[in-house]
Amino acid sequence: MAQIRKLQPSHAKMLLVERAFLDHGYGLSMRALAKACDLSPRALYYYFSSKEDASRAMTRWRNGVGNTTGMPRATSSS
Repeated sequence: MAQIRKLQPSHAKMLLVERAFLDHGYGLSMRALAKACDLSPRALYYYFSSKEDASRAMTRWRNGVGNTTGMPRATSSS
């Protein structure tokens, strides 16, 4: 089965996703996440295939922008 390529969320959308998880915790539904991000549930699925996908994307995004926000960047010990 072919993998469907998702759209890349903007910085502003990722801030909304992050805020939603911080405010409501991981127990929020995709519908609640969409509402918190001012998107329809259908629009949210263009960016994320599931709540887990949104959470992983938020974590990757936060690690990627860490240096510009004063947060330490995750490093691997090699």
